[in-house]
Amino acid sequence: MVLACTDEAGIGQLHPELELSAARLDFGVVPVSATHRVSLEIRNSGNLTLELDDLIVPEPFGLVGIPKSLAPAERVTLEVYFRPTTIGAQAANLEGRSNDPKRPRLELPVAGEGAVGLLDVRPGEISLEAMPIGTVGEGRFLLSNRGPVAIQAQLTTVGFDRPEHFRLTGLSQFDQAQPMTIEAGAQVPLILTYTPTAEGEDHGLIVLETCGPGCGLEVQVKASAHNASLRLDPAALDFGDVPIGSRTHQMITVRNEGGQPVELRAVEARGEGLTAATTTPLPNSLAPGGVAFISVDYQPSSAAELEGEVLLKSDLSGGESLRVGVVGRGAGPLMVVQPAHLDFGTLTRPGTTQRSLLVVNQGSGPVEVSSATLGPEPNFTLGDDSAPLPARLEKGESVLLTIRYNAGVPGDFSSTVTITSSDPQNPSVVVPLSGRYEERQCDLVAAPRDLNFGVVTSFDPVPARSVVQNVGVQTCTILRGNFRAPSSPDFTADPRAFPLTLEPGESVELGFTLRPQGLGAQQGLYVLETIDQRELRISMFSLQGELCNGGPGPCPCLPGDVQTYRRFDDPGVPSGVFTPEEVSPYHVYCQAGSCEPGEVLVEVDLDTFECSSVPSCSGDTGLEWVDGHLSCVACDFVIRYGALFDGLRICAPTPTLSCGAGQVPTFLEEIQEWRCENTCDNGLYDQALLNGNLVCVPC
Repeated sequence: MVLACTDEAGIGQLHPELELSAARLDFGVVPVSATHRVSLEIRNSGNLTLELDDLIVPEPFGLVGIPKSLAPAERVTLEVYFRPTTIGAQAANLEGRSNDPKRPRLELPVAGEGAVGLLDVRPGEISLEAMPIGTVGEGRFLLSNRGPVAIQAQLTTVGFDRPEHFRLTGLSQFDQAQPMTIEAGAQVPLILTYTPTAEGEDHGLIVLETCGPGCGLEVQVKASAHNASLRLDPAALDFGDVPIGSRTHQMITVRNEGGQPVELRAVEARGEGLTAATTTPLPNSLAPGGVAFISVDYQPSSAAELEGEVLLKSDLSGGESLRVGVVGRGAGPLMVVQPAHLDFGTLTRPGTTQRSLLVVNQGSGPVEVSSATLGPEPNFTLGDDSAPLPARLEKGESVLLTIRYNAGVPGDFSSTVTITSSDPQNPSVVVPLSGRYEERQCDLVAAPRDLNFGVVTSFDPVPARSVVQNVGVQTCTILRGNFRAPSSPDFTADPRAFPLTLEPGESVELGFTLRPQGLGAQQGLYVLETIDQRELRISMFSLQGELCNGGPGPCPCLPGDVQTYRRFDDPGVPSGVFTPEEVSPYHVYCQAGSCEPGEVLVEVDLDTFECSSVPSCSGDTGLEWVDGHLSCVACDFVIRYGALFDGLRICAPTPTLSCGAGQVPTFLEEIQEWRCENTCDNGLYDQALLNGNLVCVPC
């Protein structure tokens, strides 16, 4: 047999061939915090091993089960998921590399849309790992419907190889789905019970499907069992509601049910406010039949839920820690004052300045804020616009107290404000106050100190002025004035001789000019330095010209650039129907290129450009690429395609169709005309409203 790398006569060629079961993946609308999982099959249709590298997809998309290689004729199923964290359309590419000479780069478009999620689940993960065989582990999670209507869902489990080890409230059989209703405003607790009868791992997902098969809220379950002679009793601790700041106590019993001594090595508590220790020092040997005790204390510092655990390490084979889950919550009022120290800084001119204190109830029960009392220093007073006290604050509510500092005499000043409340653990909070008044001999101010040169739409110079005045009590000598980074070279200062002397009360006008070299936003910083090493900073900025930021009309371009008419939106821009006043068929930019005088570059296909003249269109028409040049066509509306069709913009007339029952006017992507089609819930078209009527457009 002869092998070769080219298709010569009589000689076969060995090469891999990459095939995917889909050309793109559209996850549809998924509520925030939910997950939609779909399967993607990868096949090697060639006669040589297919190698895959660097298969990735950016968040909020993800991959599970990434293969490294596929033998000839082998196929594997990859799980791709979309887990949005924000509202709105999102798109990306699943990318990777292969040794397929015809497809060295793998690129698969993926898209989805995040929507408001009214159903929450917490926690999102339950750990029941390293459980001794024969013991019972328990995990709890809570479903919360924050919406105004009931939510219908399907409760199911995925990926559990040994479902007989589990029970879940809401499921008569752990491996069979069951419908579920969560009423408006309801909180539904669910309990997962784990009773392993054999060693091994029992990982999987509990899914509350709310947006279709494979789409919903997920709780990840990590469970495993092993043979062990130690048993912890109880398997879980629930402290319930504990007053914030107080301490409560429970015990865990450790039993050696084996025939050999076990060395207890360390105890660890994980969770805010949770501590644990054995009643005898560790390490310690526990004889067969022996009993030891772990003392667990919980002292909540806030109203947060506790989802913690106590871990016991021993010398048993495998090195796993035995675990007891711990839950609880802080209850009652909790007054918190922010900031903990109120500093007014250094004032250089006499007068009054004001700062605010936020008093907030971060507990679960109401608290009454009784009073705010200032110390004896008269330079600090309570502001007239402070919230009236006493004030009753429910959970999460707050009041704002204002403190004034009167700078009249040079020096450092300090005082306190004491805030009292009905919080039994924190009845009073003392906040230090500090301020300083320094009478400067030379004191410069600029008006304005921030120079706004406005929106740049041409390359003409733009002037601006700032008046600098000495408001101090002695002469100011300005040694120099210079621009500092970050400053655009487009800004210049009018000539001015330095050093410059200003007597008290005197002022000088400084001139600046913006000479645009481009149409982007610019910023500058001009600094005056005095002989006593003080600085006055004058900021300046301009905004990017609107006409060259995707606007509908022409704009000036730099030499070497040409006006460019683009018709494809960036990924993630949603589809829809718009009036030409809302959305133009073309964006207008400047980019490097060349055309004949009077012509512009036109995007005729995605990232493909040709030169054309620009006709003048009437009010009811718009620009379109027709027969190799820009033409004026009927443009009552602009259809904007979604990510599946690269965000293309198309001018369209008003549909005049009369569609039958079950059909709606649909702008067909292939022919770019309106047709009556079945309702567009098919993954290729999106629903939109046109003059209050339902239509379908490419998604």
